[in-house]
Amino acid sequence: MGKAYRLGLVKQDDGGMPIVEYIVKYRTDKEEQWMTKLVPGMNDFAMLQPLQWNTRYEVEITARNVKGLSEPSFYQFFMPQKPDITAESLFSGLGLGSVVGLGLGALLVLLVLVDVGCFFLRHCGLLMCITRSVCGKKTSTSGKGKEIEEGKAAYLKLPLKEENGKECLKPDTIEIKVHGDNFIHTKLDDSKA
Repeated sequence: MGKAYRLGLVKQDDGGMPIVEYIVKYRTDKEEQWMTKLVPGMNDFAMLQPLQWNTRYEVEITARNVKGLSEPSFYQFFMPQKPDITAESLFSGLGLGSVVGLGLGALLVLLVLVDVGCFFLRHCGLLMCITRSVCGKKTSTSGKGKEIEEGKAAYLKLPLKEENGKECLKPDTIEIKVHGDNFIHTKLDDSKA
């Protein structure tokens, strides 16, 4: 695994007391000095790192419990050459179906991202259609209110009132045009009340 080696630890006779820790010493076959790693007794492996590529290693493993140290066990392993990682080697372990599935998955993610962008920026797309069908359509009165809030012109028809505040018998109306710049234009009906 990269520049590391996973060394399995086999449980042996512990003399009736649980193993507290393993003392793992390792070195290359060309070095004199040992590197030491302490591994808890409950673990069943030791991860040795960082190691060198294309090198032979010697390992000495000693178990320790409350009674003392065990006799050391010796082990040797060889680190292979540095792997040459290319696109071909990455996909060689995958079947054709997996590669096609990964490609389709990436395409699906891209389409979802484009649709979400269209939903927020242009108010269109599949997500917008789903939202409108689930949440319902807008009513016609809410459209007028939105236009007034946005500053667009809207027309209101109000009943004509006499000076004393009573409505006229004839329902004549005044047309008021409201603009977004807080300007009000009124147009009186030509009929007489």
